[in-house]
Amino acid sequence: MPEQGIVKICRAAGAAGMVSGLLLLVEMIGFMQSGWTAEKFAQPEQAIIVLRDGGHWLRMAAAAGTINLAAMALFLAGLSLGLRRGAPTLAVCIFVLGLLGIGAHSLVPVGLWIAVPSLVGSPDPRLALSAWPAFNLVSSTAHAAGSLFMGAAMMAAGAAVLKSPVRARIAGSLTLAAGLLTVAPMLLLGQLSAASMGLVFPASLAMAVLFRLAIGGLLFSRAAAWAA
Repeated sequence: MPEQGIVKICRAAGAAGMVSGLLLLVEMIGFMQSGWTAEKFAQPEQAIIVLRDGGHWLRMAAAAGTINLAAMALFLAGLSLGLRRGAPTLAVCIFVLGLLGIGAHSLVPVGLWIAVPSLVGSPDPRLALSAWPAFNLVSSTAHAAGSLFMGAAMMAAGAAVLKSPVRARIAGSLTLAAGLLTVAPMLLLGQLSAASMGLVFPASLAMAVLFRLAIGGLLFSRAAAWAA
């Protein structure tokens, strides 16, 4: 592939990464505005109330999350291409692990998009209440699997950036930290208190946003260096 073609791909991927970061922020805002908390979603009665009263915010978050994952796929594809020479093995890990994470996590926003009208509009409220625990378990499992694979992809990306000739040590270290924070809550699930999880989870989301914006910005603005 001609170098100019790779430069264009890297620049487009960098733009997709920044868009993904902004969409993740929109997704977070949608969840917060809906009244969502992990404690409420663990209780079927409370969960249905959140879906009923804040369903429009949840569907906004679901739409943003779905588009975010599509942008993330483009971002990781371009990032792995840009890092292929300095760290070929890690570049493959970024792409493969990232796609696995995106595939697993896609069940969360798509499932929520369908669940809001289906459960809120159910003619039998008792049926909606009995269906919620199964839905929440599947959604939580998909989120956990997605976070594990995506966190591993981010750690691979951080290590690859640190090895690359682009010399972006701060961004590489930030990406490594973001990956670790994404994986940690899943590995420590059940071992951390609710208060600790309440601190770690928002921190991991914030680091994920910074990863997308920082690495996406570098890939966009220094595409020629990444493609060299």
